[in-house]
Amino acid sequence: MRKTAKRESIHSKHVLNSRGVDGLHSNRFIEELTQYLVFCVLTKTSTLGPMLKKYPKDEAFKWSKVFKGVIYVEAVILLGSFYLYRKLCRDQNFRYNCHQKHSFILETFYNFMEVVGHDYYRTMDYKKWNIAITDKKDQ
Repeated sequence: MRKTAKRESIHSKHVLNSRGVDGLHSNRFIEELTQYLVFCVLTKTSTLGPMLKKYPKDEAFKWSKVFKGVIYVEAVILLGSFYLYRKLCRDQNFRYNCHQKHSFILETFYNFMEVVGHDYYRTMDYKKWNIAITDKKDQ
């Protein structure tokens, strides 16, 4: 209560001086206004005073940021996997690079495509790369 009363007295003093009740000139008014604004910034007080209400932060607010982050990460993973799927479906050179460097990705792709019903990717690739089909399936 004391702080608000002190702030109100400071505010009322500057309001009286700004209206020119004590006969101040316009330059003096500008100087006092700038001093008052600097005072408000340095002391972190508001010029609106008691009109602004501060509400306590809710704990659920922090959890909402976490859930947003999880959703964003899942969306990025989904888009990345879709991009990889489309690239594997369309580009045989990319499948050959995956066969050389990351064979587990290509095997997962072949198995998925066999489940879906498109088993011609493996046969088409192995024919072009001169790899026996039975050797890869037995391993």
